[in-house]
Order: sequence, then structure tokens, then C-alpha cells
Amino acid sequence: MLFYDHESEIVSAVAAYVHEGLQAGDTVLLVTTEGHHQAVIESLQDRGVDVLGARAAGRLDLRDARTMLDSLRTGGQLDLEAFEAAIGAVIAAATAVGTHLRIYGEMVGLLWEEGAVSDAVALEGAWNGVLAGLEASLLCAYPTALLAPTGLSGVRETCLLHSEVLAPTAYRSPGPVTDTLKPDRETDGAPDGETDEGSDESPVTEAATAQRTEVFVPTTTAVTAARRFVGATLEHWGLDHLVPDALLLVSEMATNAVLHAGSPFRVFIHRSPGVLHLSVRDAQRGWFEQGTPSAVEVNGRGVSIVEALADRWGCDAVSDGKVVWAELPTEA
Repeated sequence: MLFYDHESEIVSAVAAYVHEGLQAGDTVLLVTTEGHHQAVIESLQDRGVDVLGARAAGRLDLRDARTMLDSLRTGGQLDLEAFEAAIGAVIAAATAVGTHLRIYGEMVGLLWEEGAVSDAVALEGAWNGVLAGLEASLLCAYPTALLAPTGLSGVRETCLLHSEVLAPTAYRSPGPVTDTLKPDRETDGAPDGETDEGSDESPVTEAATAQRTEVFVPTTTAVTAARRFVGATLEHWGLDHLVPDALLLVSEMATNAVLHAGSPFRVFIHRSPGVLHLSVRDAQRGWFEQGTPSAVEVNGRGVSIVEALADRWGCDAVSDGKVVWAELPTEA
């Protein structure tokens, strides 16, 4: 499962995946959207792949994701039996020569784009069922722009259906996370579905207030990306003196979301007069609890670190998970 920020990112990744498979003697089924189809073919040709020859030899099967998805709907509803029959026939033909099958698909991404998260999760499960017991591998891709509208629970369910989650390249790149400082990420009100967790006051709307939010996928590199997001935001706001403590706080809260909750998470930073509010929301119900590490153990000290650094902190239950929050005074 691959998340990406930019079209060039996914085109390059898919072309590399297909090229590697063809070189290994695999049969490849490529189910792409119209927007990616030609770009992937051109990238394969740039890598020296004889696309026409591979198709003629039955080694490369190209399908349109939108056309295939529409054919699997009955009365506007996703028909999983139709999927199993149609994909089963395609897979049978592709594996007739006895080679390993490599699949890349974008139908689930289209369902995410439509907001049909339950259908997307069901289709992912159906893919796993069809491929069970076969010599096959499946790669799906999702644009990070859909993370926020999909919701943490939907993203988590989808991630759990995959053996591996690959973060966008921005997570591993130096500098601010992609699009971190765009104006549309800084608002006066809380992000959709979010409130100023842990505060008893109404949202502040003075000019001195601002906030930013970003959703991260459940990978270890997401913790580093969240740190860069927070650091860049505070520097942008002229709160450089808070960066060291804020980075420690978000590190502990994000690590809890990834390692203990196994969940995507939303980082929310809110600045109001005198106070910086920092929170991490994940899709796992429960609490941010104190561990009992021994003197030589490194992990399990997150709560102690948060307690030591924050003026106030807490863990609040929400409908689909929890929010861990902490506050720092903004005065230098």
C-alpha cells in the first residue's frame, strides 16, 4: 500500500514495480486510471520495456480502473460477486503460464475519491480473498490529499488489510513536509471533525490565533514527518523558542499512535494568546497510559516526558478513537 503526494511520485513507483516484475519473469496486471495510463507506459518505455511486446506475449495486461469499477456495480452498488468472477477470470488467464502474478490497482483509490470508504474497505478485502493461496502480489496507491476526507478510521481499516504501508517520499525528505505551509492549512476555526481538545474555552478567533493540522499514515517515518511539520509551523509563527519541547511532545504522542495504536493520526497545532495547544488524534480507543520501564529500558516513558514538559495535558476519548493533547506557554 503506497501513499503519494504528487502524480510524478506514483508514476515512477508504479513503473519501477512493473519493470521489476517483468524483469523477474512475472506476469503483470495493471489497472490504472486514464490519467496515469499513458504516463506509466511512457515511464516503462524510458526504462527500456517493450510494452507492445510484453502485451503480445501475455506478460502485461492493461486495464482501465474506471471502466472495470463501473462494470462491477449493480444498481449503483458495488457487487463483490461480480468482482470475484471478473477478476478471477483475469487472474486465471494471467497465471495460466505458471508465473508469479504482480498486480497494481487503482479501483480502491477511486472509491476513496468518491467518499465510498466502506466499499473501498470491502473491495480491499475481496482482493485479499481472490489472491489467497496464489503466487501473487498486489500494490494499491492512494493520494495523501484523500487522507483527511476519508477519516482516520477509514484509513486505518484500509491499512490493516495490507501487509505493508509505504509512506510518501516527503516523509523521508529534508525540509518541511509537502504543502505544510500552504495558506489553506492555516485557519481560524477547528479542522473538520476536530475541536480544541482539552480546552474548556470556545475556539478563539482573534488575529493572534492560528492553527494548522495534518494527517499522517501509520509508518515509523511519520513520526519524523510530524516533527518537521510542527517545527516548521512554530518557526513560521515566530515561536522558535518552543520548538525543542514541542518536538519532544509530538514525538511521544505520534509514536504512541503508530507503535501502540497502529493508527494513522492527525496532528493539530493551535496558537492562542499565551498558549500553544498541540494534539494527536488516532483511531484506536483507549488511553495514553504510563508504562513501567526498567532502569535500562528506553521505551515506555512517553507519559512521563509529556507530564514533565507540558503545563497541562490530557487524553480524551472521542467517537472513533482518542486525542492526546498538551499545552505550552508561549511567552519566552
